[in-house]
Amino acid sequence: MTDLPTAKTRPASNWSAIWVLPLIALIIGGWLGWRAYNETGIEVQVRFDSGEGIQANKTEVVYKGMSVGKVKTLKLDDEGSSKGVIATIEMNKDVEQYLKTSTRFWLVKPSVSLAGITGLETLVSGNYVAISPGEGEPARKFKALAEEPPLSDSKPGLHLTIKADRLGSLNRGSPVFYKQIKVGQVKSYLLSEDQSTVELKVFIEPTYASLVRKHTRFWNSSGISIDANLSGVKIRSESLASIVAGGIAFATPENRKDSPPTDPSLPFRLYEDFDAAAAGIRVKVKLSDFEGLQAGRTPVMYKGIQVGNLKALKIDPDLSGATAELTLDPLAEDYLVTGTQFWVVKPSISLAGITGLEALVKGNYIAVRPGDKGSAPQREFVARAKAPPLDLRSPGLHMVLFTDNLGSLEVGSPILYKQVKVGSVQSYQFSKTKNN
Repeated sequence: MTDLPTAKTRPASNWSAIWVLPLIALIIGGWLGWRAYNETGIEVQVRFDSGEGIQANKTEVVYKGMSVGKVKTLKLDDEGSSKGVIATIEMNKDVEQYLKTSTRFWLVKPSVSLAGITGLETLVSGNYVAISPGEGEPARKFKALAEEPPLSDSKPGLHLTIKADRLGSLNRGSPVFYKQIKVGQVKSYLLSEDQSTVELKVFIEPTYASLVRKHTRFWNSSGISIDANLSGVKIRSESLASIVAGGIAFATPENRKDSPPTDPSLPFRLYEDFDAAAAGIRVKVKLSDFEGLQAGRTPVMYKGIQVGNLKALKIDPDLSGATAELTLDPLAEDYLVTGTQFWVVKPSISLAGITGLEALVKGNYIAVRPGDKGSAPQREFVARAKAPPLDLRSPGLHMVLFTDNLGSLEVGSPILYKQVKVGSVQSYQFSKTKNN
């Protein structure tokens, strides 16, 4: 009975299929834990002056239209004299590199003002917190801005400074027009260091930056300009937006089309209106005789051609004279120099005859005689009491006569030859020698 097979033995194994499930569970748990850790955002604290419009677990942080975080909790800030609200925000990890000391946050919500409607998209999506990345050291605590910051000077385009006598209806966001096309906007404004002017920071879109030249002139295009006279009524406005919210327009004078590109570091002047900017250069003339002059109506004439207007007339406190503010055609800019002369023309009857006869029709006016081109520029002048004598370079014969007594002679007295007038007395003065 020895034919039975012999049993074979082997060592028992410690491994069992039952351990597969715990191992798989451990791997999945580790992966989920790593994923949860990897997807966990970065907590930052942002202090707002008010929590109005902010909701925990709902209000998002948006950068260029993309959500990059969400407000998790809100709590009152009891520290300091001014109470506020601290919002704890969970930011996406991929924006960690942008959380620097100069990074800025602000709340965006619907706002209606004269400058227009902002935050319109929040009517659908709700209020949100906007972020503008900055530079500096890493930071986790910030103070929110009360309003959206102005455009950065690093944004592509032309950034200018314009000085104005007053702000008027201009505001942040007010449009800038070129030929009634919006090409930019007002970024911000502040008082100058001496508080005498308002400095406007203006942005021009890159597409239109080349339109601003060295001799470009800016003017306030707010509201409606109405010019009524005997020839009719003329109404000027840039757009409906500028009527409501104010605006700035600019142009380069026709005679300055070859003007070189502007230097952004040099400020421009903001003129009061279109006439002062595009059709006139401001000059001041001190007058001793201002009878019959009217601001806005009195013309400035050169050889029978109107070259400007009287914009304002300020009478001296002692009533002895007045200062006339004129606007002259840009074409005359090169001739507003030392030696340029102004005087008032009005009808006059004397032994020398009748002068200023044309003033009987158009009214008293201011005449100008340009100085020599190339002389030193000048913008303030003292008017002559009477018309100046003819320039010695004028065609004709110029002579100096001596007499013991002036008699009835005066400026304008005729010089006759066979009872035909061939000239006139241009001026008279005492001789430098005692004998004549």
